[in-house]
Amino acid sequence: MSQKPALLQHHYHDWHLLRERFMEKLAEQSQQLRLIESALLQEDQSEIITKVGELDLELLRYACYSMESRITEAARLDCAHLIADSVLDVSGGEVSGKRWENWMSAAACWPQLAQEQWNYALDKASDVIIERLESAGVSIDANSVKEIGREVADLELRDVLPPETYSRIFTEETREEDVSE
Repeated sequence: MSQKPALLQHHYHDWHLLRERFMEKLAEQSQQLRLIESALLQEDQSEIITKVGELDLELLRYACYSMESRITEAARLDCAHLIADSVLDVSGGEVSGKRWENWMSAAACWPQLAQEQWNYALDKASDVIIERLESAGVSIDANSVKEIGREVADLELRDVLPPETYSRIFTEETREEDVSE
């Protein structure tokens, strides 16, 4: 029986060491990228070739993949909460519109991710709305849950963004008639 906690502690220790080593390797790769940038500024071709050859491309690919996954999940959750803000906004859209504006303007990737992840965000938004209503003391039955789900599922970006924000952020090339993928 005492072996099990020791075994778990050993696995935790191994995981911690692996994570620590991964972070060290990532820091080394970050330093390599800075050296490459410096060589590019100095137009030192041999240094560029040397430093690029020292990059751990597999590690960098994994780090980029992990970051992309986290950013995509953040976009889904942020949009879900912003959709809930819009649906539950009693200010006539002024407060939620400002939140959308701030979020969309915070990083160049958010508008595209909002479009790409819209259906996932809508699914989560229904849950967020129901949670917020219940935490405010509103009793919600199964039919209400279904109705909220149906109403939210029909929303599009243009329904929750102020029109001027939508027009400014989404040019003719980036607008979609329906965000339905």
